[in-house]
Formats: sequence, C-alpha cells, structure tokens
Amino acid sequence: MRRRFKDGEFEEFYSHHGITGYKSDRTTFGISHSEKDIMSEIFFLSLSGMAIDMAGDNKWELFGDSGAGCRLTIEVEPKHNDFREVYYSKGHTKAIPLVKVLSDRIEARYQKPFNFSYISKIGAFYIKGDFKNEDEYRFLIKTTSDEYGAAHLKPIVTDAQEKLAYLELALENEFATFKITEVQPGYDCSDEDIAELSKLIQEKKPAIKLLNKALKGYGI
Repeated sequence: MRRRFKDGEFEEFYSHHGITGYKSDRTTFGISHSEKDIMSEIFFLSLSGMAIDMAGDNKWELFGDSGAGCRLTIEVEPKHNDFREVYYSKGHTKAIPLVKVLSDRIEARYQKPFNFSYISKIGAFYIKGDFKNEDEYRFLIKTTSDEYGAAHLKPIVTDAQEKLAYLELALENEFATFKITEVQPGYDCSDEDIAELSKLIQEKKPAIKLLNKALKGYGI
C-alpha cells in the first residue's frame, strides 16, 4: 500500500475522524506508528466490480490499456475477513462522534495523539470519493498482524529507499483461492493477442471461457 501514499490513501479515514496519531512518527515498544511504515506492512490486491451503472469505456481506459488489453472475471474465496468493497468518502459525510470526541479530548488533555488498536487497516478500505468510478474491491494482507499468520511472507522489494514492495502469491494459497473463470479481450485487442490468449486458455484446467471482444462505448 506504500505505493499509494502520494495519492492520499490511508489517511482519509483517520483525518476525517480526527485520529492524528498516525502522523506523529512515534515508536512504542519498538513499533513505529507512522503512516508510511504501516502502509509498508499492508499489501492488497485491487479488483474492479461489474457495476451496471458504469456504462461506457471508463474502466477499459483506466485498467484495460485503453481497450487493447483484456478483462478477467475472477471468483474469490477468501480465508479471512479482509476482502471488502471500498468505501468512497463524501465531502458531507459526518465523522463518527465518539471517535472524534475521544481523539480531540485526549489530545487536549495529555498533549498526545490517540490511536485505536486494530483499526490500522481501515484506511485501506476508505478512500477519496474522487476514485468512486473505479468500483473497487480489495483483498488485503497485513504482514505484521497475527490475524493472517503472514509474517513468513517475504515481500519483493522494488525500491528500498521508498519502502516499495509487493507480495507474490499463487492463485491457490493459504489466504484465499482465486479462480479465473472468463477472459474478455478489449475492443482494440489485436488478433495476435487474442490468438495467444486462446492458446493459453486451452492449456488451463478447469476450463476458462474466452468471451467475444468488448463493445466500444458499452463497457462490456
């Protein structure tokens, strides 16, 4: 998730509800509270839903190489609870009163920021409304949380200075089962690429369905 820091992700929920402890860059018992370090421990798979109100080519332009790529239909069987639909914030949404009051009063009385335990992942599912057209679902793993038993996973580092890394998992793994059921070429996908897709799909068991090309302007 660290890669999304510059997009303002993670902080939306905490800023909205006055939970400022993640901005302090403090360490407790050797554990950093900073948002950058926490984001470096959270990894997610981003998927887009098939919302019927998303007509047009928006998703193909965003995620499908402007129609030259392909779309996968994936069935997800999670083995933990953190496969969720993303919540997109609204400018007029009210903060949770108790959370806001507690944060403000503790800050004022003790001059210390207040952090809740077990909510460090909420920011991964609560993002700016500017991105609502992505209709996003996220499958999340936090490597330092006991909930997942994922401490043994070794992130593949792409930028050590910026703490950018990713996890590589098989479609069938200890955290979830991902089953590709359909592949749809985009409206500008080349015949050569479609032939290659067809060849790859024929080799897969169980069978994967190759759909017709998407229709430009309809989003399907």
